[in-house]
Amino acid sequence: MNRRHCERQYIYYNFGMDSIVNNSNHKLLLYYTETRLIRPIGGQLTNIYQGSLFLMWGAEGF
Repeated sequence: MNRRHCERQYIYYNFGMDSIVNNSNHKLLLYYTETRLIRPIGGQLTNIYQGSLFLMWGAEGF
């Protein structure tokens, strides 16, 4: 189950990065929502709305 969990995170991470590059608010909100449903990193949902979650994922190597 952990393997599928990581695969989903990787998919949404790529989708989020794509959305940030395209500067599309609609896609970005969708990426944040899906990420929150999967796993809040550090248990801080505020980072999701601040855009810090994307940077944290990049640092962790996802």
